[in-house]
Amino acid sequence: MKNRVTAGIITYHEPYSYGANLQCLGLQMFLEELGFQPEIIDYSTTAYLELRRRNRVKSLLYRVMRFLRNPKGFLRAKKNAQEVSRESQDFQGQLDIRNRKFREFQQRYYHLSSRRYEQYSELRENCPVYDAYICGSDQIWNPAFCDMDDNYFLAFAPMGKRIAYAPSFGVRNISKCFQKEYRKRLCDIDCLSTREKEGVQIIKELTGRESKIVIDPTLLIDREQWMKIADDSDAILPETYILTYFIGMDEYIEQFQEEVRRAFPKDEIVNLVFDKSSYGPCDFLKLLSQAKFVFTNSFHGLAFCINLNVPFAVGKTLKDYGSTNSFVRMEDLLENLGLEHRIYNGRETLGDSWLKLDFTEVNKKRKQFVQESRDYLRNALEQVTS
Repeated sequence: MKNRVTAGIITYHEPYSYGANLQCLGLQMFLEELGFQPEIIDYSTTAYLELRRRNRVKSLLYRVMRFLRNPKGFLRAKKNAQEVSRESQDFQGQLDIRNRKFREFQQRYYHLSSRRYEQYSELRENCPVYDAYICGSDQIWNPAFCDMDDNYFLAFAPMGKRIAYAPSFGVRNISKCFQKEYRKRLCDIDCLSTREKEGVQIIKELTGRESKIVIDPTLLIDREQWMKIADDSDAILPETYILTYFIGMDEYIEQFQEEVRRAFPKDEIVNLVFDKSSYGPCDFLKLLSQAKFVFTNSFHGLAFCINLNVPFAVGKTLKDYGSTNSFVRMEDLLENLGLEHRIYNGRETLGDSWLKLDFTEVNKKRKQFVQESRDYLRNALEQVTS
């Protein structure tokens, strides 16, 4: 394989989201470690709105299906969004700081394409030139996201040069009305991998092809490298604290927060609420790395606890019920690393025993998982560039 092979990455790289930004950077850093020259395709996450205008009926069907998969969760998510919008004015100063930190993080660490693609059709009409094209990671194949934009399946890229690295469907199965479309998209990708075993099953059922389970990009990168980025944080934190980090707000989350307060009355508790904080990605890494214990419902909150060897608990919240069951992403990761016992179901007592976690075997399993993922990606790149 020739030196400095170029690779274009398409993923959710620009949202103000800790997980989205750090998984994107993780894949970029890992490709650099392997000797490649990666570039993040600067594709707007609102480009799908062109699809929505073109295909109003199909777009409406996507949203109806999302509602039917988890009606209670869908309605609560809408209510949460409205509540966040109302409350945001009270935290506007902090949010301005947070958003600035995200922009600075992206400018400093991302290797972005020279061209910005604002519309769905722009990427197809002016495809950037690379030796290989990679889609992933994150939930870019979730049927409820971005009106199932097929650019996230590399439909814009030349045939024979397409690689999927750790994309997540975010669901246990694909509705029958979408299966034909998914089948074609998946069949056109040369090298297939996914982040969960349910994804492997979906690919097998739709295409008959085998695919590889690979580790999330954030776990490809060693703790030491993430800590160098955390050092860029200027956040002032308590000397010791317990961190709660939940996405959204519902009765389950409220219960978990109360459980933490009850179980650890003498500890200072830092409650990271994304829409009420000034923390950027570097601060997020610092917050997790120095915590005594973390309770979360976030996949990437969990992933970084594992990577940084921080004791944690995860709990199912409202979004994790119904046929979408996004908790499957965390269950798979925990199962692969032998950490199923860190799921808090509310029937047991949360106490000091949860503050201890031996990562010796976990780190060994993670190292093996990383090697398998490294081999997949190297072989895939050799295949599409030979």
